[in-house]
Amino acid sequence: MTIDLLATCWRRKIFMIVFTACFFLITLIALLCVKLTYESTTVIRLMRLTDPASGMTQESSLYDKLSFIETHKNMIKSRTVLARLIDALPFLQGWGDPKPGQNPEIAKERLLARLQKSIILRHIKFTDIMDVAVRGPDKREVAIVANTLIRIYHDWLEEENARTYETTVQFLGKRVTLARNKLQEVEENLREYGEAQDVISIDEEIKDKLKAANDLAIAIADINAKIEYYTEVLEKVRASKESISTMVALADNDVITDLAKSYDALELRVRLSRKYLQPDHPKYIELIDRRTNLVDELHKRLMEVFQTKIMELRVLKSKKTDEMNNYKKELYGLKKKYQSIERLRREFKTNEEAYLRLLKNYEASEVLEARKSLVEVVTISPAAEPLKHILPKRTRTMILGMIFGFFMSLCIVLLQERFKKIY
Repeated sequence: MTIDLLATCWRRKIFMIVFTACFFLITLIALLCVKLTYESTTVIRLMRLTDPASGMTQESSLYDKLSFIETHKNMIKSRTVLARLIDALPFLQGWGDPKPGQNPEIAKERLLARLQKSIILRHIKFTDIMDVAVRGPDKREVAIVANTLIRIYHDWLEEENARTYETTVQFLGKRVTLARNKLQEVEENLREYGEAQDVISIDEEIKDKLKAANDLAIAIADINAKIEYYTEVLEKVRASKESISTMVALADNDVITDLAKSYDALELRVRLSRKYLQPDHPKYIELIDRRTNLVDELHKRLMEVFQTKIMELRVLKSKKTDEMNNYKKELYGLKKKYQSIERLRREFKTNEEAYLRLLKNYEASEVLEARKSLVEVVTISPAAEPLKHILPKRTRTMILGMIFGFFMSLCIVLLQERFKKIY
């Protein structure tokens, strides 16, 4: 089949050559009729200056850089900038193909749309460098348009920044004045409250009160322990008279001590009498009665002493508790004063920080207002007159046209051979 195809092409070679040549000539004529398009490129760098007010520096994330570049792309091709460019370069009116009797507004809109398509912005990745390319029918004009566009955009950007910073400075100036007045008011309230309440050493006073309250709490706990102990002793004395001799030392009473000595002496006589006297002897019975009476007296005295001690401890506990309550009331009052002072101090500190922050922003905005720009547009390479056009691509287009013509002729030859076989 391939041999048949080659044979067919060889038989119809004259037709194919003529058809391809005709298509080539048609393509060449079309290219000669098409207007040439030239392109001139300006390389610029968008340098972000350090802004003390916002804390923005040249170090930023990739997303922030992309967003920054896209914003300036949109502003360079904005209607406002392009309208200024048209006013600055009257020859641009011819780029829009004006028609006689056309509405000026419509003509201007068409020209703006044409310019937006003619301006090509290419960003070099991971940098703040941008190529601003302008395409047009005249190679001298495209260079002028590219350079003028950058100059106009730089001037417009400075005007907008200056207007913005002027408004910011005025706003921050008012905020600084209000913050300063508020700071002075809080400072005066703090001073007056401190003088009226005499709380210059309130922190030390609270510490002393807390220490005294802790000492009282320890003393009350000790009193409670003594009350419990003497209560247990009293119960033992009340329960048994035989063990009262062991409780004498705890009583710490002279009368009881004398009674205990008398008891010991009488007990010694009773023990001696057991050796020489019978249990029914009158003297022995008298000694036993005297010992019984002495034990009753000692028991009674011990009961009274321990009850008195418990009462005294309870009275002392009540006094200590009242003193503790008084300390708590005083501490509550001191804490309220301390909280008021702390609130005023916090308010003063907050207002002071706000005032200093606003003052810093105000000063930074004044600096930026003097500089008139936060973004500096630096021209790295100005646009130059192009040496040759970029559209149309004549060589490539003629080669493609010749190839297309050859395949068209081949298709025609094959179709003709097919029809001959059918009919």
